[in-house]
Amino acid sequence: MPRTSWSFSSSFLNTYFKDYLSGIEFVRQVAHYSEDINHHPFISIDYKAVTIKLSSWNARGLMDLDITMAKQFEDFYNEIQK
Repeated sequence: MPRTSWSFSSSFLNTYFKDYLSGIEFVRQVAHYSEDINHHPFISIDYKAVTIKLSSWNARGLMDLDITMAKQFEDFYNEIQK
C-alpha cells in the first residue's frame, strides 16, 4: 500500500525525500504534468524537502483542478519513493 509523508497547510503541500535527486525527479515530473494541463504550481526545493503551493488565480484559491493535481503528485511521490 502506498505511503505518504505529505503534510497539507492552507494551499501548501510539503514532503521530504530519501535523497536530493529523488526530490528533483519528483519536481521534474510535476513540471511536465503541469505543462501538459497548463496549470502551474509554485515549487520550492530545499535539499530533500519539496514544497508545492497550489492555487488558482482566477478562483483566488483552490479549485477541483488543484485537488486533481495533488492526487497526481501523490502518485509521482509514491512511485519515486519505492
